[in-house]
Amino acid sequence: MPDNVLVALDGSPLAERVFMYALVTFPNATITTIYVINPIDSVTIIG
Repeated sequence: MPDNVLVALDGSPLAERVFMYALVTFPNATITTIYVINPIDSVTIIG
């Protein structure tokens, strides 16, 4: 079993399920999460 598990979260139901899966599947591992957001589609520069 791995010592460390990285789980990416984005607020979706699937990401929450993956997080719970990691907790149950790797109970002795250190779980690290990263919250992922959508990048800005466009930027308007004024000036």
